[in-house]
This record gives sequence, C-alpha cells and structure tokens, in this order.
Amino acid sequence: MGSNVNQSKIAIGSGGFFGKGFLNGTQTKLKYVPEQDTDFIFCTVGEGHGFLGSTLVLVIYWLL
Repeated sequence: MGSNVNQSKIAIGSGGFFGKGFLNGTQTKLKYVPEQDTDFIFCTVGEGHGFLGSTLVLVIYWLL
C-alpha cells in the first residue's frame, strides 16, 4: 500500500503548475498508479492538469 501512495505523490508532483496535458502523464499512462479511475483519481487530475486543475477541482468540490 505504501508504494501506491508514493507513486501518486510522484504523479501529482510531476504535473507541475500547468500539468502535462490530458492523458499525457507518465506515471498514470504507464500504469505506475493503480486504480486511477477510482481510488487515485485525484493524482490523475493532478498530473494531467497540474496545480491549476487540482485547485479548480477542490474549489468546485468546496462550492458543492
């Protein structure tokens, strides 16, 4: 379980500020992060859309 969390942290960090683009993340594309569409979906958003996309998701969640 610890390696899953580590890989998701690496994926979020590799996204940077603007992200790598939709479905272009290396950690998620190469399946280093398991269960991307359920348990670890936030790291997929973080890698693909970066800090801005992650912040937008959190703001929308907060508004709801």
